Amino acid sequence: MPDTPINSGTISIKVYFSKEMNEGMVDNYCLLNESELAEYIKWIRKITKFNVRISKKDDIKNNYHYTNYKIITLRFTKKTSYEIRLICALIRNLYECPYNIMVKTAFLLKSDAVFENMDFTERFCIGINSISGYNTGHSTFYSSGVDIYTDKSLRKRYLKAAKTEMNVNGFMLKLDRVELNRFRFNRYEINDNDDDEGNIFDSLEENIISEEFMDVITKNYKIIKENYG
Repeated sequence: MPDTPINSGTISIKVYFSKEMNEGMVDNYCLLNESELAEYIKWIRKITKFNVRISKKDDIKNNYHYTNYKIITLRFTKKTSYEIRLICALIRNLYECPYNIMVKTAFLLKSDAVFENMDFTERFCIGINSISGYNTGHSTFYSSGVDIYTDKSLRKRYLKAAKTEMNVNGFMLKLDRVELNRFRFNRYEINDNDDDEGNIFDSLEENIISEEFMDVITKNYKIIKENYG
């Protein structure tokens, strides 16, 4: 049974941009620059119509000495618990690996001629379908892949799901069974320069998608286009 839209309140989430705080793995590391972050928050507003703001004002107790962060604040009235959990998961995409990679990749694909006319949601879906290293439990989509949504169709999906569903992990519906390529990388050694492990972070920090990763994305796009038009 769907829940009732009775929840009102404010949630603040601190998003870190400091690579140094991720010595063991990269689950608290946002790869976006300020303009990309603003665009991502604008995208969340477009899909969910939540009141979402970015600030440096720190009302959260800081347990770290790192100062390179932003505060994402959500203000909501009469929202279901599903909607609240979903938007928090969408914000988590900014910093938890490998979703932080998918989000950054979606922005970088904009500069490629093949993908430049796609909206953010389409490019994000391409990235989701092209990388390994995640499970369904911390995402809004299944690890087997997702349908290729547009901003418009994802908004429509949100309106339906918010009224009828409870499972945030299944928000973006599964891609029909099709074999896709997956880029593999080492998420536990952010400073590891061993090319055999597929260190993806160095190139993304330079606003570049590595040749190996781009090859996977291009092949997958061709497969999806051939199968789904």
